[in-house]
Amino acid sequence: MKAIAFDREQNGALVLPPAVTLISDSAITGPSRPVFLPDFDSQWIAEFYMAVKICRLGKDIAEKFAPRYFDSLTVAMRLVPVGILEDLRRALLPCSATAMFDNALTPGKWIGLPDPDSRLDIAVNDMSVSVSGWYKMACESVAAVSRYATLKTGDIIMPCRVVPSINVDRGSMVRVAMGDEECMALKIH
Repeated sequence: MKAIAFDREQNGALVLPPAVTLISDSAITGPSRPVFLPDFDSQWIAEFYMAVKICRLGKDIAEKFAPRYFDSLTVAMRLVPVGILEDLRRALLPCSATAMFDNALTPGKWIGLPDPDSRLDIAVNDMSVSVSGWYKMACESVAAVSRYATLKTGDIIMPCRVVPSINVDRGSMVRVAMGDEECMALKIH
């Protein structure tokens, strides 16, 4: 299982080849597990992504067939070490070191897919946003990734960031809801 996060905002244009961050399965933790900040950086932000879960094997999937390849949806929280990220960007180096540590990604509780034409109402702590076009973004992202890599059951595709990032420290509480359904409630340690 792998997770692929697109580097784009809600309703941002898809660029090919896509600008993505690959997150290994060892960096993914469950929504009910505690999240620990590593001690190699002192400043952390949490980014929040809409995420779909791949439900079948696929390669080079046409966008019109992409809906056959994902069956559930959630909001995922990605922890980003600010100091390391800034150092890598200044040196014009790839930022993959920001996604390979334990607890780098926490997907929320997976829910069934809502109507493709509906808006997703997402709340993170005291911020909320309504995401329109989520279905199209999911389909084009699944199709784009499958041009370059084989998708496997359990893979997580994160088409876009959905709310502004927040600063997190040890002791921070993070609550995420999609509509009336709570996806995640966790304390950062």
